[in-house]
Amino acid sequence: MRRLLFHFFVILSLYGLATPALAESYLLKGTGWQLPLDGKNVPRGNNQLILYTADYGTSTKTNAWGVEILALPVADATGAGNDYKVQNIRSVWDCVKPVSTTASTTPASTEVASQGCGNLPLPAGAIVLSASGSKRKLLMDLLKPSVEFELMMQFFDTASTPFSVMNPSAENNPTAATFPGFRGANQLLVYNKKYGKKTTGTNEFGYEVTVSKNRVTATEGSNSKIPSNGFVLSGHGAQRDWLAKNAPLGALVSVEEASLKLTSTIDFETYERQLKQKLKTLPKATPKQDKQRAKNALKEAQKFYHAKQPETAASVLIEAIKQLEASQWKNQARFPATAIKATWHRPMENSRQAVQATLDSFQRAGLNTVFLETFFHGYPLFPSTTFAKYGLPATQYPIKGLPSTANPMLWWVEEAHLRGMKVHAWMEVFYAGNQAIEGVGPILSKYPQWANVRRDAVGAKTPMPSTLEAGYYFLDPANPEVQKFILALTQELVTTYAVDGVQLDYIRYPATNSIEHPQFVESTWGYSPTAIVAFQAQSGVSPLALTPTDPQWESWKQFKQDQVNTMVSTVSTWVKGYKQTHPERANLLLSAAIFPDVKAALTYKHQNWGYWAAEGWVDFLAHMSLTASVNAVGQDVKTVKNAALRQSFPVISGVFSPFFGATPIRTLEQLESARKAGSNGYALFDSAHLSPPLLEGLHVWQTEIPENQP
Repeated sequence: MRRLLFHFFVILSLYGLATPALAESYLLKGTGWQLPLDGKNVPRGNNQLILYTADYGTSTKTNAWGVEILALPVADATGAGNDYKVQNIRSVWDCVKPVSTTASTTPASTEVASQGCGNLPLPAGAIVLSASGSKRKLLMDLLKPSVEFELMMQFFDTASTPFSVMNPSAENNPTAATFPGFRGANQLLVYNKKYGKKTTGTNEFGYEVTVSKNRVTATEGSNSKIPSNGFVLSGHGAQRDWLAKNAPLGALVSVEEASLKLTSTIDFETYERQLKQKLKTLPKATPKQDKQRAKNALKEAQKFYHAKQPETAASVLIEAIKQLEASQWKNQARFPATAIKATWHRPMENSRQAVQATLDSFQRAGLNTVFLETFFHGYPLFPSTTFAKYGLPATQYPIKGLPSTANPMLWWVEEAHLRGMKVHAWMEVFYAGNQAIEGVGPILSKYPQWANVRRDAVGAKTPMPSTLEAGYYFLDPANPEVQKFILALTQELVTTYAVDGVQLDYIRYPATNSIEHPQFVESTWGYSPTAIVAFQAQSGVSPLALTPTDPQWESWKQFKQDQVNTMVSTVSTWVKGYKQTHPERANLLLSAAIFPDVKAALTYKHQNWGYWAAEGWVDFLAHMSLTASVNAVGQDVKTVKNAALRQSFPVISGVFSPFFGATPIRTLEQLESARKAGSNGYALFDSAHLSPPLLEGLHVWQTEIPENQP
């Protein structure tokens, strides 16, 4: 599941989705130039320029692959604090060195020095400008050492962009004919009542705004209802980000159908509508004085506006919205204390002290569980006797700076338990390696015959990676030796370490094209020699001879489902037997990370998680809501509970708004959507995207007593 989960994420990763709660933006202005910023105090995405202040934390928390400029305030003639001078420039180009390698499975790359790249400190009063991708050189060309510039807040703005088509169809938008809602990559579409359907029908990998009477009245991720007096704007990729930035709630929007042009204006009424909407959606427990303070601010802002002071009016409204959001964190309903409150975490800590610090930050935020990545890229997080028995390198996943004698798995379990926290071993079962990182990985390097095979790669002499999941290599679920190996590794993990749970991720076949795609069959998986022989012995026909129109195609799909089912059942049977003979481990839980769309999970992943729940093979399901949408999370909870055949079945909601760069408040809204729908807990994806403001908000929400409660 990590990072680029499947082919949709390849597109998503190119841009940092931001869903701003406020329509505020910033601009750098120098002599003869100006440069807009992409955000303030949010995780930096690709091709972005982000402003950081001490409110974000002690440092930018960025990776090394950027340019960061520290600037200190300089008082201008009026004494205002909008002028800054460049003090220090930290560039990735100053601290990377080429790495040559003769290994055929590892591409040439660069290595970042341990000192001097990324993660610049944030002193009080200073600002840091952090650029990635295409914005890096642009920033360095404009800002040299000692250069002075002005940081300006833009309250009002008008932006235009072309859109692809109005009311898309297979005929007028053929490149997207196989996608839900006829929305393709990097497209911006307009849907109105002439579309002929009640909703857009789009998937969750985009961003949509509803416009009624020329004003944005709602923002969502997918499948929005089409109003009778307006339209829906639906964006994907770069156009999704344009919508999120330029068409916030309350913005004035116009569409020119003849020229395929969209224009969005942020004005005083934009902020006014945002504050009014926030007042309508506050938690019931919000103190009356908080609401009254906001209402008073609304009146004050209107007076400033009528007095021809629109910027002052806007600043009053923005401050009022921020205060209401702070109140929302304090007073939003909470999950029960016994609920799982987790984050998925890739361990990069190379010392016990670093593990302690990470767990302390999680605990302060009110998290009680860590889904710890324990088997990933084909490596264990611990020195494995199972790997040694199979002739595989017994060394654990290579963490930079980790002593060769260290065992971080022990650190995590011991330190978590000292804090009363739980650790679930997050295992990426059938995922074996990444072409861009570790190459084919240790397992398939030793046992290439264990590889899963795509239809168009049959006959290849070496394991072939997925082209739809960023070069990932996969193991073959139909190979009995693979299943024996995974079971042995699970047994070693559970019997050696006092983990509180095991989570099966990548418990599926690799991603394929949609069934409507002309290359669907060629993109399907499962055609290893072992699987072909087994299916032919069972059915009398080779799967290579089948297409979706053949009657036995369903048998071929069921065969693949059965292989995944067998893996889950086998692990479950052993775990249950182990708990019976070891009563001190009676609370050990087995779970699975799953795709909540039932049809897609069965058709493309051969993942029948509803059956696992009905059979009692897993103790809970963790659905991955791969969206910044609020409503979609709650709907996913209901879908999973219904498919599990009983509403009481435990469901943990995988909330992905941090990964998508959404605001902390959007994360809170997703969590509330899950809670109201009956979720039994949550897991945030992922810890690398838990920004300091989000962690602080979680701390206020989950650990502080609300003002109106004893």
